Amino acid sequence: MTRIDVTHQAILNTLLDGVAYVSKDLRVIFWNSAAERITGFMAAEMIASATGLSELEDAAGKPLSKGGRRPLVKTLEDGRPRKVIGYFRHKHGYRISISARVSALRDAQDAILGGVVCFWDSAQARDSEERLTHLQRENLLDPLTGVGNRRFADQVLELELRNLQRHGAGLGLLFADIDLFKRVNDVYGHLAGDKVLSMVAQALSKSLRSYDAVVRWGGEEFLVILPRVKSAQKLEKVGERLRLLVESAEVEDEGRPIQVTVTIGGCTALPGDTVERLLERADRLMYQGKTQGRNQVVVSGDRA
Repeated sequence: MTRIDVTHQAILNTLLDGVAYVSKDLRVIFWNSAAERITGFMAAEMIASATGLSELEDAAGKPLSKGGRRPLVKTLEDGRPRKVIGYFRHKHGYRISISARVSALRDAQDAILGGVVCFWDSAQARDSEERLTHLQRENLLDPLTGVGNRRFADQVLELELRNLQRHGAGLGLLFADIDLFKRVNDVYGHLAGDKVLSMVAQALSKSLRSYDAVVRWGGEEFLVILPRVKSAQKLEKVGERLRLLVESAEVEDEGRPIQVTVTIGGCTALPGDTVERLLERADRLMYQGKTQGRNQVVVSGDRA
């Protein structure tokens, strides 16, 4: 493939979606500004990489192809466009939910020269930046991890419990605690521990709906607030996906990879619930998971 001209690059760099041009051996030829923002990897890093464009993974961290040919390779062979949904490992260790469209690039004789991948962070709404600015202005963010703080949690839970009483909209709550976090601080130091807290916060928040909320409740504890979730079955499914995303994430500290797991307790809100009762039930279920061996999801409620 030939180089992309300057005008073409400038146009692609104005797009909100990530765009990558790849050669037939999957080497990155072009990586636009949105791709840098979404993934954390700079264009120079991607173009210089000898490994080519990484394959998307499932929630457990396994390649989507699972032993078969990956969608991009298939498109480079048969020229047919494809849509792919999966997870991409961000430069900072956590994984983000990605939707992508893969198309073939052809020359004037219709021969396939390479491929173009257009992708976007499918878990985040376009107005996320505006929402972040509002939360910062109202002092509702945890300064270390960038997710909501306890004040934010109290406001959201009060609001969603009112919606539950008035409209029966449903509300699920997950209480997540990093397993053996003290050991991370003891072995790697508190700066590394801060990196782990930020990684877990991002792993939790990057695969949720735009109106869900992640909160650092305190220390190594996080809440995931899930409006419109009525059944424990749905809640358990979300909790298990988040558990796997944390388990397969890693952060590097002085060249050393650090991985952690979380134990999650969850429950759906009941009529007449207060914030305190809801939190107490989820917290109790989380500790039940700790006593049963950690790195698991324990949920109660209506399983319909």
